[in-house]
Amino acid sequence: MTDTTPATRLREATREAHRRVESVPAMRRLLSSSLDRDGLRATLARIHGFLDPLETRLALYPDVAAIGFRPRAALLRTDLAALGWAATDIADLPRGGPPDWVDRPAAALGAAYVLEGSRAGAPTIHLRLTATLGASDPAAGGLSYFGDLAGLGEGGLADLRRALDAWFARRPPADLACAVDSAVRTFDRLYQWMLDKNVWVASEP
Repeated sequence: MTDTTPATRLREATREAHRRVESVPAMRRLLSSSLDRDGLRATLARIHGFLDPLETRLALYPDVAAIGFRPRAALLRTDLAALGWAATDIADLPRGGPPDWVDRPAAALGAAYVLEGSRAGAPTIHLRLTATLGASDPAAGGLSYFGDLAGLGEGGLADLRRALDAWFARRPPADLACAVDSAVRTFDRLYQWMLDKNVWVASEP
């Protein structure tokens, strides 16, 4: 069996799950020349519903910040406001329930890997959205979320992979297996959420 780095193992183990998420109509719509601001707003709102509770859970684990993870749910709220929604509308958006599969540092890093991996496709999405919607100012046009991801690019991804490799080098193999399982679960929950299958909705207070 060929040895691979932890970051490579994560990428290879989640390749198919990642492709499934990219196939979801709401995600493919981001690259459509017919996308309008209403469509963008609907997709960003859906992403926010997944991202916000997951980032809240990840904030409990200092190792997540240590590898360079940057929370971005606030950028989505900024974009939604720029696209015309009031703060009360944004606060009332559906959100996923507690991400119960993230229950230890290794699982948190697996989930963080999925979110930070969005950097890879963000430049293409950001360029297409800018061209389609004609927004030269990302904050004003509702594009700050994808703009932030795109700005980090491949250099940021390389730093993330090195940080992950260094973290797992100091841990037993079971921790990497836990991270891989968490990453696959994260992609699976994201896939279901973006399909608008409400299988992970926060209970009413």
